[in-house]
Amino acid sequence: MAETEQPSGGPPTVAYSGAFGEAWKLAIKTAFLTVITLGVYRFWAKTRLRRYFWSRIAVAGEPLEYDGTGLELFLGFLVVILIMAPLYAAIGWGQLYAAETPMLAIALQGIPLLLLLALIPVAVYRARRYRLSRTVWRGIRGGLAGSTWGYWKRALLYGLVGWLTLGLLRPLAHVRLTRYLVGHTRFGSGRFGFDARVRELMLPWLLAWVPGVLTMAAYIGFLVSAGIAATQADPAGDMQNLDMLQGLDPELFGLGGGGVSLLGLCAFVFYIRYQLHMVRTFARATTFEGIAFATGIRFWRIVGIFAALFAVYAATIAIAVAIGFAVAPAFVALFVVVGVFFAATLFAPMATHRLLRHFVTTLEISGRIDLDALTRGDGPRPRTGEGLASVFDVDAF
Repeated sequence: MAETEQPSGGPPTVAYSGAFGEAWKLAIKTAFLTVITLGVYRFWAKTRLRRYFWSRIAVAGEPLEYDGTGLELFLGFLVVILIMAPLYAAIGWGQLYAAETPMLAIALQGIPLLLLLALIPVAVYRARRYRLSRTVWRGIRGGLAGSTWGYWKRALLYGLVGWLTLGLLRPLAHVRLTRYLVGHTRFGSGRFGFDARVRELMLPWLLAWVPGVLTMAAYIGFLVSAGIAATQADPAGDMQNLDMLQGLDPELFGLGGGGVSLLGLCAFVFYIRYQLHMVRTFARATTFEGIAFATGIRFWRIVGIFAALFAVYAATIAIAVAIGFAVAPAFVALFVVVGVFFAATLFAPMATHRLLRHFVTTLEISGRIDLDALTRGDGPRPRTGEGLASVFDVDAF
């Protein structure tokens, strides 16, 4: 890997030297081992992939290192399973005994979803803390100060604000939570800063939020009108074999459906643009010991990467369904699960490679920093990996 000479006291250079062929060979090996071990090897596979990607990112001519282990990830996963399994078993047991009380049974069915939503912020925070603690450069280690509790209570508060405003104030959560994460991120003795403002995100967010709300309102209106029309078209009034489309004007239904689909597409496109705007804004708002950042990531480049990944997933599902119907029609769902799992293991690293290359090549750094002045600043490190993130599948390479 070629090294880039670092200007003394200037902004550090960052380069990515990963190769598609190298990443592809590693992905094939790890995917094969993961499948034949029924998923157990995925923790070691993730570690090998991270070591590869980390080592291909060079800062001031010297590569990053990832010194986490597959065993740490596996043990973290086991700890969470040992805690969550009895809890979910108790919820299932309660549902059985509450079957004669419909309201209680419905409430118990909602507990797992609420538990999932409540624990996702914990998973995100602990996964970030683990990855930073295993990232090393020149013997200097990253870290995340703060506390899980501090992040979790903020995530719940801003999440509640988002729900109460029907999503209108979601940028508030994005800014405040990112400020907590970045503001507590350390690299050796160096500290990061973050000064983004909510107002910088509001206009791009409104462009996505308005068509999104209109889409939901139109869909709810369609369900209500379809129910009324079907009820009026039921002469017996016994509500049996009720057809929700019965009684609707076909032309009006087609026009309305097309309008709702167009609104939904607009909301989706503008949401992607909002996400990229947020990345650019947050990059400009981040500083580290006298240096500033900016990124020139491009909309269509990111869309192309994810579109290719989704196309691979769709093709894999179609092939899995065809094989399932040909071999064992009763187990088609199992073939689909295995196919998606294989696709994620084999092709997701390719998307990671392309995203890393694009992010690094479009990253701009300005300012002055004395890298030699950074000290290790080692603090306590988590002993096990990102267990909750693995269970909820919210971790990243």
